[in-house]
Amino acid sequence: MKLNVNLKKMTLSIVAITTIALGVFTASGSSNPNAGTPEDPLVTLSYVEMRLESFNNHVSNQIKDIDVPEAPVFTVVEVEAGKKITFGASVEFIVRGGECTAVVSDQGGLADLTSGVDIMANQGVPANHHILVPRNDGRGFTTTTKTWVMVKGEYTIQ
Repeated sequence: MKLNVNLKKMTLSIVAITTIALGVFTASGSSNPNAGTPEDPLVTLSYVEMRLESFNNHVSNQIKDIDVPEAPVFTVVEVEAGKKITFGASVEFIVRGGECTAVVSDQGGLADLTSGVDIMANQGVPANHHILVPRNDGRGFTTTTKTWVMVKGEYTIQ
């Protein structure tokens, strides 16, 4: 029994020594005869960290110089009963409360992006639907009651 334990320890020691020797041999660069030459130079960790920091600083400076325009936001607008609101090109709006009917042009109606349909003249504009006005050609709506609308873009109340 004692001989079997010693044999296991000796085998384990041989495996450990072989593993360490292979690691040292590989780390020394013996697998690449060109390591450390001008064609394949060795570098230190501090050199790599310095170059990485330089690169990060360069990228940070480039990002600082980029002008990012502010994204347009919805403005909440209250429109009195009996008024007409018209929108500019590419305006988005959402009726949040009240009742209103569509005002369209010869070019078409209001694009209801929620339902995927055009709202035509004198049709009710549904609440909580995302509406797009494609052109600045007088499209909008008239209110039958006080109406609250979220608008992203140019509008005129008459």
